[in-house]
Amino acid sequence: MMFKLGFLIWISAIFAGSNGLFLKNSEILYQYNAIVKAGTLTPLHGSSDWALKGTLRLQVHSPDVILQFKDLTVSLFNGKHDKSPPELTYLPIPEEANELLKPFVIHYDEGKIKNISVEANEPIWSVNMKRALASIFQLEEAALQIPSFISKETSLYGNCDVEYTVTNVSNEIIVRKFIDHLTCENYPRLIWKNTSPLLCPSGRSIVTSTSGRLYVLVPTEGVLTLKHVEVHSGVDVQPFHAHGELNYAFVNQSISMSSRGSITENISLQNNIVQVDLLYELPRQDLTQGRAPYNDEEHLKMVDTYLKRIIDTLEVDSSLNEIKSAHNEYIPHLLHFLSLISRPQLEQYYNELAIGTSYHQETQRNLFLKLLPQVGSNDAILLIQDLVRTGKEKGKIAIELLTVLPFYIRHPSEDLLKLSEKLLSLGDDIIEEVKQSAILTFSIMVHKVCKTNCRPETLEKYVRLFIDKFSNSRSYSEQVLYLEVLNNIELGNVFDYLVPIIKGKVSVFTEKPHHIRFLGVWASMSQAVFNPHKVGELYWPILANRSEHLEMRVAALTMLILAKPTHSNFVNLLWFMQSEHNAHLLHFYYTTLESLIETQYPCYTGLGTLASHIIRYVRPPAIRNWATGNYILDYSDPKHGFGGLAQLFAVANQRTGNPNVFYLLANSHALDHNLRQFAIYLKLEGVSDAIKDMLFKTDKSVKFSDLINIFQEIKAPIITSEPIHIEIIAKIEDRVVYCQYINKTNFYKLAEVVSKMNFLEQEVSINYQTVKAPVLIETTQPTDIGVPLLMRTESSVITSIRGNFTKDGSSSVLSRKNEVDIRYIFTSGSNLIIYNPILNLWHAARRAVSYQSYFPIVNQVSVHPKQREVKLILSNPAGVVRGFVAHSQSTVNIYGKGSKKISQFCPKCKNSVVVTAHGKKHVHDIINISLDDIGTKVQISLYDCDHSYALNDLITLVQDIFSENNKNFRVFPISRPFLGLIHSVDLLSLVPPKGSCGLRFNVSSTSVESTELILTGALSNLGKKQIFKISIDLKSSASETSLKSWDVALNYNVQNENTKYNLQMNITRASEAQAFQKVCFDQETLFPKSTNGLLPWKPSDDVTTKVNIVWGKSNESCPKDGGEVHVVAHGEVTKEQKDLLNNSKSWPHAACLVDSKNTAEWGQGYTPITEACYRASVEVATLRQYTASLAFINVPQSFLLISKRIIAVMDALTPGLMSLPLNELSNLTVSLKVPLNKPHISLNVNSRKLVLPKAASWFEPFLINTCVDMLVPQAMRFGALGSCVVNSARVISIDNKTHSFSASPCYTLVAGDCTPHPHFAVFVRRISESKPLAAKLHLNGNVIEILPVSNGELKIFVNNENIAANESESQEKQDFRIQQLEKGLVRVTSDTAYIWLQHNGYFLTLVVPAFYRGQLCGLCGDFNGDASNDDIGAILKTQC
Repeated sequence: MMFKLGFLIWISAIFAGSNGLFLKNSEILYQYNAIVKAGTLTPLHGSSDWALKGTLRLQVHSPDVILQFKDLTVSLFNGKHDKSPPELTYLPIPEEANELLKPFVIHYDEGKIKNISVEANEPIWSVNMKRALASIFQLEEAALQIPSFISKETSLYGNCDVEYTVTNVSNEIIVRKFIDHLTCENYPRLIWKNTSPLLCPSGRSIVTSTSGRLYVLVPTEGVLTLKHVEVHSGVDVQPFHAHGELNYAFVNQSISMSSRGSITENISLQNNIVQVDLLYELPRQDLTQGRAPYNDEEHLKMVDTYLKRIIDTLEVDSSLNEIKSAHNEYIPHLLHFLSLISRPQLEQYYNELAIGTSYHQETQRNLFLKLLPQVGSNDAILLIQDLVRTGKEKGKIAIELLTVLPFYIRHPSEDLLKLSEKLLSLGDDIIEEVKQSAILTFSIMVHKVCKTNCRPETLEKYVRLFIDKFSNSRSYSEQVLYLEVLNNIELGNVFDYLVPIIKGKVSVFTEKPHHIRFLGVWASMSQAVFNPHKVGELYWPILANRSEHLEMRVAALTMLILAKPTHSNFVNLLWFMQSEHNAHLLHFYYTTLESLIETQYPCYTGLGTLASHIIRYVRPPAIRNWATGNYILDYSDPKHGFGGLAQLFAVANQRTGNPNVFYLLANSHALDHNLRQFAIYLKLEGVSDAIKDMLFKTDKSVKFSDLINIFQEIKAPIITSEPIHIEIIAKIEDRVVYCQYINKTNFYKLAEVVSKMNFLEQEVSINYQTVKAPVLIETTQPTDIGVPLLMRTESSVITSIRGNFTKDGSSSVLSRKNEVDIRYIFTSGSNLIIYNPILNLWHAARRAVSYQSYFPIVNQVSVHPKQREVKLILSNPAGVVRGFVAHSQSTVNIYGKGSKKISQFCPKCKNSVVVTAHGKKHVHDIINISLDDIGTKVQISLYDCDHSYALNDLITLVQDIFSENNKNFRVFPISRPFLGLIHSVDLLSLVPPKGSCGLRFNVSSTSVESTELILTGALSNLGKKQIFKISIDLKSSASETSLKSWDVALNYNVQNENTKYNLQMNITRASEAQAFQKVCFDQETLFPKSTNGLLPWKPSDDVTTKVNIVWGKSNESCPKDGGEVHVVAHGEVTKEQKDLLNNSKSWPHAACLVDSKNTAEWGQGYTPITEACYRASVEVATLRQYTASLAFINVPQSFLLISKRIIAVMDALTPGLMSLPLNELSNLTVSLKVPLNKPHISLNVNSRKLVLPKAASWFEPFLINTCVDMLVPQAMRFGALGSCVVNSARVISIDNKTHSFSASPCYTLVAGDCTPHPHFAVFVRRISESKPLAAKLHLNGNVIEILPVSNGELKIFVNNENIAANESESQEKQDFRIQQLEKGLVRVTSDTAYIWLQHNGYFLTLVVPAFYRGQLCGLCGDFNGDASNDDIGAILKTQC
């Protein structure tokens, strides 16, 4: 305690007589050393460095201090840090850097710096370095007697909190300073990005920065004098948490006193000096800040050079094997140089490119035009506007230029907006699509500018302008355009202006005002969360009004959920929805909650918590109306900090129940930004009616008059088609870039144009390239030495498609020759870059991943219609490698004009060094197969890997990616693999494996000469057999000599009333060097006899399959002494299923037993068509247990070894599954059981048992059902088909509502096409008690009547003529077919009305396709997906 007190008294005494850190009128010489690093730590430490050494001369003219560098030398290093440090050479700084040697003055005020004085014309780079140096010579002298304290200091980082600790060691004062960058006011940081920020960021910064100083002070003549300073600062960039790789920037400076004395000669200062503050001045367009002023001519040369390099990359076949070319930075460099070029020079370069006509020049021009809107400089923006305004670029190119432009603006300002107003008044010679794109582009520019630096009156001016344009619109198309413009602006009081539109208080140009109102809701969505009270006032009345259009009610429900995410609001909505009857709205509400419960999307997790609290109170819909719903699929990778989202918002047409509105959103997010965000909105009202009209128009023989008269007689309602109303709106980064309205006239014009296009006759030549930088995030901030630090996350995509598609052949043969070259290059990188103004160089640490693919395709397709033959010729040029290459690596780099001089400083250093672990590079072939018979070699390999990969590592990665953890697929369980695939793509593009490694997939020719692979297929019939022949012939392109050939003969036969299926296949292989080799395949499958649509009430019989395969050498029949494989498999119902059928007391089996006793309605011996019986019958016909025996005879040892490897992989994925010894592989017995209503599956392999957890849902859709085609339930589930059942006492409508019904002696309308051009009508009437129902079907002017007679049979009359029809031979009458099946069942199908009807005298079943939705009338309802409006009402009957 006494020591501390003495120390404080001593410090106080010293500073009581102090006048700064230095003795008055003294001169001190310091040795100055600095080293600046940009580096990486994984897999090895490597960095790119530059260093300074010299003398710092300091003269004290109290209270000011003059400083000047002397004898400065510089050195460079680039590479890995091995055990022995590199030998470096220091050389004097170049003359161009002598600005740094000019003196400057520090002005103090009680130890703190007020400002500094420098020469008036000194370049900014030199001033910034002197600001940084001055900031070091700053201490809170008045408080140094306190051991620890926090002070506010101004430095190059702004006004920051600085933590001090003061200690006394051996008569020296040690002061430690730590600058807290997070507390700095006016911190000089410039962030630019072309991506939109995540609305709900995590708040986690990927950048951490530190800055500390250590001062050693010694008492000298009553004053503490600075003896030594150590300055350490660092910036760590770690984009993807601790599991991604880290780049760092490090600056270390030391200043040590070498001598002290009196001033003998004053440092001379220029007269024209100016005072500047300490705050670092950020670089703007010129990143060198005057060190190397840019020159348009030089930069144009660089642009031209890089463009030609890209073209060379697109034309070199061997580029797939070049690692160096894979990681080029052509696109970022091009964008940088283009941003520095003035508008006149850009225009001159554009004009020069426009003159060229060669393929190479055309490609160069294409690339330039793709890059131009991504440059983002004002000069580039204004050039684009002029190109569009003057019509130099038209149509699609002009639209693309305008669409991309606003997302890359680098310097948004009101001046730029003013200059861009010309986009709002393009001339009459510009097409409407370009004008629309220009207006949308301008609206996005308004948003970009006014979101950051725009006066309120400027924003109000543009909002008011577009509101007036909306009000004065002359068409619905214009209204949509200006509404989406307001959607884009999104700021200010746009929400208030949208309220009258949403309420329907504006004039519209369509028959239905809800269209523009619905768009108004979506335009206001982004501001809903900021106006929760206004949202409640606006949308609760809309939701509560049951006469409102379904689209508006769905939109209102969505807004109420989003705007006020509170428990009370969710409960309030729950109470309201419990009294709702609209099936579509209920389904939307349920799917929204179900999608939110397990959501991983950051912006939805709060909603998900609330949804999980109330979902248990919401009853799942009895019928899934998939056409209306909110389906959210997403995943997150918390380990690396990124995720993805796919959301489908759908609303059905309330008349038809068909999907009417779609809003699809796809999003990938990382670094608190939306890396890829795209959305498309579609409204397709009236399209299903139009498709039906076009479909039926093809048959002019359809007769409507009879049905029209019948419908008039029974006073059936006439349901007219809805007018065509199509809206297409596309969004990028939540901004509308395209909107289009299509009415009936435009729709049919477009359909007519498409119908007249003969694609087979057209010849096309294509040369298409696209270049994109989809992700650019740049941050610029100062370092402790006063030079700029750039942190850049970037990606670039280059796509090239070149080709010719020509017609070849005679009129009797359809033949086309196709030559196409497809290339795709994706490069992504994270860069940390430090500028070296001394040598005008850039030092960088870069982590990069690249994906390249190259697929040249040359083929000829010929079709011989008369011979039913197709021929495909595939050319395989020698030496051409097709395929895909991926590679990742970390590098340290030096680049710039003088980068080649690095050898002067470090003889062993190179400009670019890949940082890899020590040791030999690993190359591992995963697959290396030569398929000589088709002349192709396939190779998959890992290469250039600095560490080995174990199979278990890959398996663990795949399991992690495709596991259900952190994935939200509840609403669509089958989508889990899709989410896994998206996860893997994001993972490999954002966080590739650490270190250096590549994956190569190559497909090449096995021959030294070019070859052609000729595939010929021909189809023929022999009786009931279908014969398909295939030949494969490998020929030399030059000599046309056959090298290898294959012949495949395939016979397919169906026998015994569709219960026996037989497939036979013979494969013959011939080559010059070997005898004929053959493979014979014989497969026979036995199914139970078809139930013909009737529901079974007994367990299904087994399904059995036998497969025999033999192969070997043979010139005639199948080989006798070759290898053999024999398979016997069968599927059956389980004992559990049989017990349920007979003994179950639960639904549906017990309920079906009760229904079956009602023979008066359903007849004797028939299973009722009720919901319970349908579920029970489907279950007893579902085969849940499968057994297969496999025997292998004379199988090659290589086959067994490959099988063993596959089993090893399976065993690694599921430990204990199949650890089989090699000798057991020749005879396998496999059984699989999928239990009823249980999530697990039992699998046995040679008595080895395994339970697969949660696998039942994967197998369930693929189980064999002998009663129902597996596609039919799915078609009905999603509304593609509808079915109705009618008997004498009840009706089960198409929308699954059951009504009581008493059949009349008069014909009553069951279902009819009640449009102005009806195609069918079905009637029933009561006949007697034994066979109660007769049926009458009207089709295309024909009348089919099915009448029960006294002996229990059914008589069939067509146009009053009695016909006979039996089970094996149907009666075909014009457009319909009639069959009489077992138990007297009669089936009628129509080729013009596309309906299917079955009748047995007791009940009638009708199946109709989706294009009748909303167009039916009668007992079966309107088929709109909503059972709430299926009340029978007035029964439509004919006169008796």
